[in-house]
Amino acid sequence: MAQPDLENQLIEKTKWGKGGLEQKILEKQNQFAGLLTREGALAALCAENGLATAQKREITFSPLSSINAVGGQATCKVRLLHVFSQKNFESKGRKGKLANCTISDGIKQANLTLWGKDVSLVAKKPRNSMIVFEDLLVKNINPLDLSSTLLTRTIDAEDDAKIARNAIPMLSLDKVTDQTEFDFIARIVAVTESNQFEKSGKTGLVKKFVAQDQTAQLRVVCWDSNAEHLERVKVGDLVVVESAYAKQNSDGQVEAHLGWKGRFLSNPVIENSLPTREELLKQSFQLAQLKQLQRDVVARVRVCVKSLSEAKYSVKCKECAFRQDNLEGGECPTCQSANLAKLLVVKAILDDGESTCLGVFFSQNALDLLEVKTATINPQTILELKKDSLVGKQLELVVKPQVNLSTGEIEAIVQYIL
Repeated sequence: MAQPDLENQLIEKTKWGKGGLEQKILEKQNQFAGLLTREGALAALCAENGLATAQKREITFSPLSSINAVGGQATCKVRLLHVFSQKNFESKGRKGKLANCTISDGIKQANLTLWGKDVSLVAKKPRNSMIVFEDLLVKNINPLDLSSTLLTRTIDAEDDAKIARNAIPMLSLDKVTDQTEFDFIARIVAVTESNQFEKSGKTGLVKKFVAQDQTAQLRVVCWDSNAEHLERVKVGDLVVVESAYAKQNSDGQVEAHLGWKGRFLSNPVIENSLPTREELLKQSFQLAQLKQLQRDVVARVRVCVKSLSEAKYSVKCKECAFRQDNLEGGECPTCQSANLAKLLVVKAILDDGESTCLGVFFSQNALDLLEVKTATINPQTILELKKDSLVGKQLELVVKPQVNLSTGEIEAIVQYIL
């Protein structure tokens, strides 16, 4: 049904008059903080008053270079060049998420802002995807700014070689060097606990994960909304990371950072032949017997739990890595930092049938060994309750051997449980 016909029917049914209808349309747009076009507001009013608006329409694409009316609607077939990290927003009492994107139709680029639930429209769409965005709102002409509305939806489109792709390289992890911006595909093999930080009077969130492909491992540091996203993924998930930035950490190791410019997609629908987490770890670390373990040479072992000796909390300094069971005074005695972490530690005697070795499990590995999600009671109590079911348990582990300074014997520091 044509829009003038809809307006006339709505006026006739509601007796609002022309001026009254315009006021109702404006109120409806304000209700949704400007995320509704005039056409969308009219459709909503019709639905509320029992008027059907369904109609079969032919999709007409608007070239970005032809868009010239602020407040108008546009349907565009574009390439998704970049999606920035999500942000939080608050407007007129409404809170939510937004994502800023860069799109191109081969002739012109535009900024696109997706609001609220519309952020999900690109959550599984990797860089350079071809997408049709229907019913976008024109917010500005120069530069061209578009925005999603309550009516916006997407349709996957076939690739168009005429539309240039974003040139940021997709790298295997063994090719990552310092000071580079890059994309990569990997599995999450480990995740650390999240930590808060303060900068310029604002509190933020940081969380790390270890990524692995068939060539190497890489530590990835996620900031703010990317750290929040990491809270919702699982070890073993496939990730596509976009616009990571590589730099050396304080130990001289190259790691990737995901800040406001980058993002990662968890389990996106892509063609992928990357092995599972377990297969990657098996390919990366040679199988060894406990008696063959050498200091600092990471290896894979197959063992059973012969006995469990203790479960406790230890305190570790995040600045210098000093660790002590009972750290009094609230600061590190080595570097005087107050940036301390409470670590769960479980110790077990491991047996591979040929020899035995002390195995040390930290944090998430300790929880996984105890088969609990959190340690809400004394960890030694959990160990005692679980001991009968855990003794004799078969495990395949990746361990980093260390020498115990007190005994001079090799201990297996557990890196991964397969």
